Amino acid sequence: MRELKDSGVLHCDIKPANTVLHVTTEDGARTSQRVLKLIDFGEANILPDADGDVAGTPGYMAPEMESNGDASPAADM
Repeated sequence: MRELKDSGVLHCDIKPANTVLHVTTEDGARTSQRVLKLIDFGEANILPDADGDVAGTPGYMAPEMESNGDASPAADM
């Protein structure tokens, strides 16, 4: 999320179905590393082009996105 914000990219459709849990283990290790990854950038947009562009899944969008399309990194959060 930080990398997206820093590069001015908005995902616009963050929901459980657009995430995957990536688990890695080292050979012989008893511990594993878990990383949640964001996928499906089909609705993604860049700032300032995203202003006024309502994109995403109703019910998962920020209220300001559903009402008037105010896209911002805060709406992704």
